Amino acid sequence: MSNEISSEDLLKNLDPEEKYHVKKLRDRLKGETISPEAVGKILPEAVHLGEAQNRKISKSMVEVTERAIESSVHKDPDTLSTALFPVIGAAIRRAINQLLIDTMANMNVGLEQVFSFQRLLWRYQAWKEGVSFLEIVLRNTIQFRVEHVFLIHTRSGILLSSLSREDTKTADDDMVASMLTAVRDYIKDSLSLSNSEQVNVISAGDFSLIIEEGPRATLAVVVRGLSDNSLKTVMRDVLDLIHIKFFSELENYNGDTSSFQDAQKELNPCLISKDISDGKAKPIYAIIFVSLFFVIALFFGVRFGLANSKRSAFIAGLDAQPGMIVAFVDKGLFKTTLKVLHDPRTRSIEEIATEYEIDLSKFIIKSEGFISTSFEPQPDRQVPAELLALAKKLSTYLLLFEQDSGELRVNQEETVREAGDLVSVIIDKAQAAGFTASIEITGHSAGKVEDEASISVSEERAQKAMALFSSVNAPLVKYTRIRGAGISDPVVANEITEEDKIKNRSVTFKALFE
Repeated sequence: MSNEISSEDLLKNLDPEEKYHVKKLRDRLKGETISPEAVGKILPEAVHLGEAQNRKISKSMVEVTERAIESSVHKDPDTLSTALFPVIGAAIRRAINQLLIDTMANMNVGLEQVFSFQRLLWRYQAWKEGVSFLEIVLRNTIQFRVEHVFLIHTRSGILLSSLSREDTKTADDDMVASMLTAVRDYIKDSLSLSNSEQVNVISAGDFSLIIEEGPRATLAVVVRGLSDNSLKTVMRDVLDLIHIKFFSELENYNGDTSSFQDAQKELNPCLISKDISDGKAKPIYAIIFVSLFFVIALFFGVRFGLANSKRSAFIAGLDAQPGMIVAFVDKGLFKTTLKVLHDPRTRSIEEIATEYEIDLSKFIIKSEGFISTSFEPQPDRQVPAELLALAKKLSTYLLLFEQDSGELRVNQEETVREAGDLVSVIIDKAQAAGFTASIEITGHSAGKVEDEASISVSEERAQKAMALFSSVNAPLVKYTRIRGAGISDPVVANEITEEDKIKNRSVTFKALFE
């Protein structure tokens, strides 16, 4: 006979209320699972307790988090970029702003080194005092500069890590840390300071030792010059970060400093320096240089824009001219190349260039002749009788010269002045009548034989007359041109008397109308 008692037999001996609770407990143990709501309630507290004990949770989450971010980026990069945009955008703006500030500052320093005589005086001072040039520069430009940083275990006084500038040297870092601890203890004992009172600054000459003590680690920096509160702020921030990052190592420290090898990058922000001119002087040299650059750039930009506009107007004028087609345009850096189809019956390119005040030396023009079917030559127009009468009167003005010479005879200025007044009237009336007037100043020679001497002296006389005309009637020069006619176009055709020869040794004025 079996001695085993089944659960059903046990239930028979219980009262109804006990049966109900036992059955409910059995059902819960048999089929119930932990609900998400229950896990959600206890998970935050469990994570907090686990992290506070040995920080294993955060370390174990690093690889999982990296894979999750990588998976998210591969799946949809926009999701992560959208989430990080407010942070990244602000960081980029600050970085660009700082880059511009640093660029201006570096430019100013470079220009000061080029233009400043102060640096020559500093070199003389360094030579006189027998110290390095760098030391004199630091003394005159640096308010303070951190030379060395030491991270020391607070309770034991052992050096955990250290960092120094490349251009500075110290004795053995461990010895410095030990001496620091000894000196602080000696000062506290000598002055009977309480445990709550600390020695935070020790000065010696140009150097100071500034100490920031924490519960498990102490930060000490060697400073050249006079520091301000900004350094203390940086030291506190660095010390807080070290206590967070190396919490477990500091709490369980047993004399082994190998776990603090990575602490140097955390100490690096303490190697700061502050110039005497920080927050005071503006980068004057850089501002002047940049301003001058922009003024020059603006000047040449405006000049180039005007020249380009004038060039474009000239090209458009050529293309709009009846009997002329601009078939190709290549605007190079120094010269513009044009290919122009030109009906010989229309105006010349040189004439149009003069109208637009264009220098054709800046163009390479390839002209090809063609007969335009749409070109209709303008019918010859009759010059008004008034203009012809004025032109005839102008031709009577003679400038007389000495024999075989380009020297004017005396008292010719009044003749030039009167001729200029008449030329001005002719120009105005011609424009009003729709004509373009030009004045030809022609030099003549007396004699019967045409040779180089007669041509040369006639050209010399024309140039001399033009110079005198320009000095009296400068605004009218653009309407004039000169030529030497020799004896081919005499004032008196049949030269017989001495008076005829005097008239042929002259310069005449001729009005032409188009």
